[in-house]
Amino acid sequence: MAGLLDWDVAIYCVNEAGRLRGCLASVAAALAGSAARISVILNGSTDESITIAREAAGSGAPVAIFSIATADKSNAMNQFYYNIRAPARAYAGVDGYVEVGPESFRAMQAHLQNNPHALAVTGVALNGRTMKLATEPTLRKGGQLHGPLHALRPEFLDRMVARGIRQPFGLYCGDGLLCSMAAHDLDPIGTRWDDTRVQGVAEATYEFRR
Repeated sequence: MAGLLDWDVAIYCVNEAGRLRGCLASVAAALAGSAARISVILNGSTDESITIAREAAGSGAPVAIFSIATADKSNAMNQFYYNIRAPARAYAGVDGYVEVGPESFRAMQAHLQNNPHALAVTGVALNGRTMKLATEPTLRKGGQLHGPLHALRPEFLDRMVARGIRQPFGLYCGDGLLCSMAAHDLDPIGTRWDDTRVQGVAEATYEFRR
């Protein structure tokens, strides 16, 4: 795609053939009207996920498919940050087992524009007992980043890549480490944690499909 995109949205997926179609449809609908690319990153998938992603691309959705042999999300995140992402005004991460709300990307984009101090913004879950408990502090206090739906400023990622900072291979809670990187502004020794660098967006929602 020529020119600067509004969004490049990474969908991280390992063996989610039963839920990926719904995820892709919801992301495409939420991006309607935007110049966007959906980067489907199949990290270690051995099911029919690639077929479903190809069907979505064939239907006209702006889908690019990337297949990685290793089933490791932290590695997939590194690949997106360093090698896959296209030039865009904002980057998002979505887990392939959720469906996002129709206003999610517009709301996150507006929040980043209106809150220049924020390096990352995160959505909130509509269901799931544990995630619902996290919604109130996410929106009120900040300092939490939820892997299923979040967005990052390009300048933040560019600085991360320039310094060679990567997610450790095999790390289970890479989303939490990404939150720490943003809250410390990539300097955990010299810069104190600031909750307002990672802010929740009430209108950016996602739902776990059972």
